[in-house]
Amino acid sequence: MKKKRIAVYVRIPKCNEDKLQIICDEYRDKIANSKDYQLTEIYSDIGLSGMDKKRPGYLRMLQAAHNKEFDCLVTKHGGKISRRAMDLQRVIKELNQNGISLYFEDGEVGMQ
Repeated sequence: MKKKRIAVYVRIPKCNEDKLQIICDEYRDKIANSKDYQLTEIYSDIGLSGMDKKRPGYLRMLQAAHNKEFDCLVTKHGGKISRRAMDLQRVIKELNQNGISLYFEDGEVGMQ
């Protein structure tokens, strides 16, 4: 059985490298311990607002989604992707058009 390719997006609004490292390590450990999933990449932005559409990690994640480099995107909640509902809906639509599912850890409604 082919492993599902998982990408993760992490955004930490305040500059805290230690917190970012801890969160990324937790994701790596969870996915590494699964026989069904393979981590492709953790995209991250630190010290940037969810209102900013020019975040480097966010833009890399969108490009990778466009290139269909992963099957599922995992993030804490929708606000990590964007603080604007309209922008979040656009990202969800783009992911869906590329056959990519979106998983919010907090169980937020609105994902496929």
